[in-house]
Amino acid sequence: MSEGTAIPVGNWRFGDCEFQVWQFKNYTALEPFNDALFVRCGANRWQAACFDIQDVYRLGIKLHQDGSHILVFSGRGDRGEYNLETHVFTPHGAGSPLAQIVGEPPGNYWR
Repeated sequence: MSEGTAIPVGNWRFGDCEFQVWQFKNYTALEPFNDALFVRCGANRWQAACFDIQDVYRLGIKLHQDGSHILVFSGRGDRGEYNLETHVFTPHGAGSPLAQIVGEPPGNYWR
């Protein structure tokens, strides 16, 4: 994968919320891959948050609903959770809070 490339990893729907995970090839050799969660609930705009930075290309991302929480898992374990009631993403480990993006995922998230 060439630097600056973003690829979709998966799509999920829980209630009226859409979720997408994308992986981006960074411009640096240190921690070359960045995983991001994209969320849109109802007619609201898409939001995105980084939930993992890793050394290898990995597609094994899974989302699972546990009550009002959407849990994000990768091959490295529990990476974060999205609360369907408060619409807040909490990363577990390296990560960032949600930020609005322009357009459809990945939009302007990595620019």
